[in-house]
Amino acid sequence: MAVLLSTLQVVRDAQHLVGGLNAFGSAYKKQMRPGGDSTAKKVMHTKTIAAECDRIVTSMLHERGDYYVIDHIIYASPDLGRGIQKFATDYGIEPEPGGPHPGFGTRNAFIGLGAQGYLEILAIDDEEPVPPSKRFLRLERRSPSRFIAWCARADRPLQETAELARAAGYDLGNVVTMSRKRPDGSLMSWHLTPFAKRDGVLPLYIDWGGTPNPATLLRPSLTLVSLTLVHPNPKRIQAIIDALGENEVAVERGSKRALLVNLSR
Repeated sequence: MAVLLSTLQVVRDAQHLVGGLNAFGSAYKKQMRPGGDSTAKKVMHTKTIAAECDRIVTSMLHERGDYYVIDHIIYASPDLGRGIQKFATDYGIEPEPGGPHPGFGTRNAFIGLGAQGYLEILAIDDEEPVPPSKRFLRLERRSPSRFIAWCARADRPLQETAELARAAGYDLGNVVTMSRKRPDGSLMSWHLTPFAKRDGVLPLYIDWGGTPNPATLLRPSLTLVSLTLVHPNPKRIQAIIDALGENEVAVERGSKRALLVNLSR
């Protein structure tokens, strides 16, 4: 039955794509007839058709869950060394160095999750005396080591995502520009919603702009099998997740808010 359903989905996707290509192919032939539009306009129409084909494919992938919305998962440990050691002990891997977040009092290390994204080990930066209230995710010395947050990337502008979230009852807060230096000295920057009222499990949102996503620069070391959001009010959380289109995560009822992260080597 599962194979049959999968086959039917592929057929529907193919029909969707072929239908879209046929429609735009007809428009293309019309534009290319002798005596039609100028060369410049023909080029413009060709680009429009190519963009629409890309939109159709992206839509297909998003509907099937092949468009990865999970950018990264954050494991917080007050001490970076201890956080790195945990994954070295549990999985026999060596996280890759990151760097400090100026103005936010934290620093990080990375573990590649392949094309899916990456895992960020977040810790207090001892070289930047920032009060806990101003640290990224309010990390404190006595904070327990745990998966504390996850970050999504959407196939739409951050402001549009913020409006969708607000309509669903989720306040993403202000969009902030953050940056840090890589170990090679180059600067990377991105836009983030670090002050989102996440209720313990809802996503932050990120837009890398022109900066390459760290996932593309990391060697794949682990695989993210699943991410589950545990919350006392799962219906509310699921409604928000559905409104935002984050179909890669599961939601479960639990007495305490938590992120259940299933990783494999």
